[in-house]
Amino acid sequence: MTVEECLDRYEGIGRELERLEERYRLVEEHSRDVIFTEDMNFRITYVSPSVTSMFGYTVEEICRLQGKSYMTPESMARAMRDFQKYSALARKNKDLDLPLMEYEYVRKDGSTFWGELKVNFIYDSEGNPIGIQGILRNIDERKKIEAALRESQSKFQTIFELSPQPIALSEMHTGLLKEVNRKFCELSGFSREEVINRTATELGFYSEAERKRFIETLRESGKIEGIEMAFRTKSGAILNTLAFSRVVRLQNTDMILSIVVDVTEQRRLEAMLRHAQKMEAVGTLAGGIAHDFNNLLQGVSGFTQVLLMEKPPPDSDYEKLAAIENIVKRGSELTKRLLVYARRVKSELKPLQINQQVIEVCKLLEHLGYAVITAMSGEEAVEIFQEQAQDIDLVILDLGMPGMGGKICMKELNKIRPETQVIIASGYSQIDQEEDITKMGIAGFVGKPYQIEDLDIMIKKALGQTQGVVGSGASF
Repeated sequence: MTVEECLDRYEGIGRELERLEERYRLVEEHSRDVIFTEDMNFRITYVSPSVTSMFGYTVEEICRLQGKSYMTPESMARAMRDFQKYSALARKNKDLDLPLMEYEYVRKDGSTFWGELKVNFIYDSEGNPIGIQGILRNIDERKKIEAALRESQSKFQTIFELSPQPIALSEMHTGLLKEVNRKFCELSGFSREEVINRTATELGFYSEAERKRFIETLRESGKIEGIEMAFRTKSGAILNTLAFSRVVRLQNTDMILSIVVDVTEQRRLEAMLRHAQKMEAVGTLAGGIAHDFNNLLQGVSGFTQVLLMEKPPPDSDYEKLAAIENIVKRGSELTKRLLVYARRVKSELKPLQINQQVIEVCKLLEHLGYAVITAMSGEEAVEIFQEQAQDIDLVILDLGMPGMGGKICMKELNKIRPETQVIIASGYSQIDQEEDITKMGIAGFVGKPYQIEDLDIMIKKALGQTQGVVGSGASF
């Protein structure tokens, strides 16, 4: 059952109680009472004509009857005991005020009804009781209403107590808490006795400003649907709560029925999720930056290594080129740290227009003595491989190549020739790629920026130390 359904049900019960209370009042105002007098032997000496409508007997008929004829046996026995007790007291105290008494009566047709009896003793000149005078009121309808009231109140109380959510009932005008359920006590840390007839602000649940905002909202719409409020417990802990409230009328008083939903844990998890999403975004950004930076470093490193191979150490430019290479290595270490951070999230590879990088890698490979065939996209690489597969000994792929991308391109090449030797080059670290790529059967992986010597060793290992034509599906 939702919070709204619970509140609607409580509100319905409240309206039923109010209706029954109004009905109770009307029955009292419009009932026809019977006035009578009896002697000390229960003989009726006078009875009002309204006795006929109440009992079905005429005045003459009921005056001839004994009490046992128009009362149930149980009520007659109790009436005798009450009479004996109060007559003894009346002999000692003429000002004795007898309480209202209820008995069950029997009509002429045998049906029964409940009556409320108010009597006083009649005294002689010497102060001795010589009879009674009384007023009898039919309260049968009132009894039924009272039973219905008890049943409605019982239902209300059962739902109130068994609710899995904290519930409180307070007076709208004074703010005094009149009832709380077990869950409310568990939430607040207070016992029921500590809460009843005290206000929420007095107990420190809400600030005066919060209470004012709550009441203003309630008066405007007659109900509150999930207003967020900070709730302070007895221990001082501040909880995030949602309040759902209705105005109900009970015993002629406007009451506020409130259900309090603790969303503290939910808010904590939401905050954690937002933090995780931010960290994921930062990680993705870091991975992308590291990948792009590695591509730039690879170009600088490649050309620097070529120049170093062409200039011996005595050359005046050798130290400067070596310094550039050292800077590239430090930059590579920085990107590795970024990639370690980025590995916490899955980075999205996006195709790049990197023709310049293809040219740089081609120059490196040609410098090493390999014949190179280039392709600017995955689709072009597959097309070239279909036409020249017999002349291609090795393929170097970049995962971020344009078009279909490195992974799909590799699968297509394997369909054409399953034993194709493939080296993966990427700006991402080997650890990031191992899980997916190694399952596809690669000859090796080289992370950017790489050293020419390392690339050369990996190529020779893949080719089995043989010479051949290197087909570059796109060495990005």
